[in-house]
Amino acid sequence: MPTEHTSWQVELRAAPAADKLEIAVHDVIGQSFWEDGVTSKDFLAALRSAPKAKEIELRINSVGGVVDEAKGMGNLLAERAANGVTITAYVDGIAASAASYLLTFAHRVVMPSNTFQMLHEARGSVRGTAKDVEDYAELLRRTSDQIAEGYAAASARRGKGKTKEDFLALFAKGDTYLDADEAIEWGLADEKLEPLQVAACLVDLGERAESAPEALKAAPYVCKPARPDNTTTSQGESRATPEPTKPPITPPGPSAREDNAAGDAEENPMMKAINKALSLPEDAEETVAVAAVQKLCANARIGEELERLVGATGDAALGAVRALKSAKEQSDRLAAEVAKLKVTTARRDFEAELQRGRSERKLTPHEAKHYQEKFDAAIAAGEDAARVVDDLRGWLSVAAPKNVNPGAPAASGDVSLKWRGKSFAELAPIERHQLKSEDAELYALMRRDWETANR
Repeated sequence: MPTEHTSWQVELRAAPAADKLEIAVHDVIGQSFWEDGVTSKDFLAALRSAPKAKEIELRINSVGGVVDEAKGMGNLLAERAANGVTITAYVDGIAASAASYLLTFAHRVVMPSNTFQMLHEARGSVRGTAKDVEDYAELLRRTSDQIAEGYAAASARRGKGKTKEDFLALFAKGDTYLDADEAIEWGLADEKLEPLQVAACLVDLGERAESAPEALKAAPYVCKPARPDNTTTSQGESRATPEPTKPPITPPGPSAREDNAAGDAEENPMMKAINKALSLPEDAEETVAVAAVQKLCANARIGEELERLVGATGDAALGAVRALKSAKEQSDRLAAEVAKLKVTTARRDFEAELQRGRSERKLTPHEAKHYQEKFDAAIAAGEDAARVVDDLRGWLSVAAPKNVNPGAPAASGDVSLKWRGKSFAELAPIERHQLKSEDAELYALMRRDWETANR
């Protein structure tokens, strides 16, 4: 029975009436037999979850994947953009291949200085005739042209003017990794963020992380909340305060990185205070403090998402999670038992088909060995071994009884085993010795048939 595809790689944060939607693409793009990545279907569901959103934040950390899926995602974003929705993309780690093409549909692209975009021409493989290969090569060329046109359009919007031919020339060099500065130069990004400091990680900690130490909440590194919309300036003018970009480029308060430039944590009272608030050694380095703060932020967001998903708070939310965990464990145990049963059934069916093929002389020893290795490999890899059984059953349904004589078809009604066109009785002693050394199994079968016929 077909099951509905569920992907957990698209994370969205929005309510149906929300005016802002965040979509995180942190996986390969596209679905295959080996990978269950992000699809345009997942993307469409994410967009439909917030039909009134006027802003979309796209978070990308992906090695790429199927370019047609990226086109589908991009065209969905383009449709929203045509209706006045602002799209801002953030490269959280890498946007490679099809993921970098997806960025071309965003109004703004923001890249921290330690991230990359990777560009290359379309790739793929095909089996078939020479005509099939030629047709596929033409399709790859046309797809590369479309990709280059997308990059060129993005570059033109940013006033950089890189052409389709410029990008095709770049493709010809192979995989090209662009850091933030290079992506801006090519017109594929708008803003570069410096490496985040402790202060940048504490922006939204004060009000959202109830478990955070009070000393950490009160630290001068914590950014203060922005003034509400339609505030009044010192001159009495009413104006809307724009929402600050997250994460901030330069947080308020002294710079931990600048302070540490003059000395280590032992000479920096501010870092000592932060380390103490985080229950870290006083001489802990800034990177350790950053990791601790990021963990606090993540825990706070997980708690919020949990309460939203289960529709409960406190002990009720924990009870719901325990119930879900128990149900999942039971489901996993059942799935394991079903998998074992499938393997047992497949092995029984395979051995029966293998025996039938040998008894009906529709399998040569070499073919039997091939199917046995194929079946064992499927079991070892955890794949569906029943497919190998089906392949073998299909082969036996069309195969005719044969002699084991490469290059020479069996005569009508001749089902005897032969080696190099000769039956066992026709083989000279030296030929029998050579057959035994080359294929002991075939030698035993031919000798058994000969002995049976001469009883």
